[in-house]
Amino acid sequence: MSDLIRFSSARRTARANLHAGWLAGGTLVVYDAGSGVPEHAGIAITDQVALVAFDIPDPSGDVSDGVFTADPLAAALIDATGIAAFARAYDSGGGGIGDYDVGGVGSGAAIALDNLNLVEGAYATVVSFVVTEG
Repeated sequence: MSDLIRFSSARRTARANLHAGWLAGGTLVVYDAGSGVPEHAGIAITDQVALVAFDIPDPSGDVSDGVFTADPLAAALIDATGIAAFARAYDSGGGGIGDYDVGGVGSGAAIALDNLNLVEGAYATVVSFVVTEG
């Protein structure tokens, strides 16, 4: 079974605009891996620890040619010590949107943090949040 889907630029941009709308005014929560990263955002968080939560502005960012780029997110106080493994975005009503990979600067992950080793009481910064639609 193939996972390859190539949408036209117009369709990718429409998807990215929809995604941006879902994110507007929501929250981005970074978790450790716990017993494993969920396979998709429809799976409940179990033993994964919420390390830090970032408020997403409204509007959430810009879209160009199927690529969503988040507006800068304010630094956030780290709630628990751990290693960042993934992030889950929630809309303004608290509904789950999606899970995103997290990496360091230059990693190519959707979300780049200034540091993946998070320490309670310090601040974390999202350096970039970019999603390219298929």
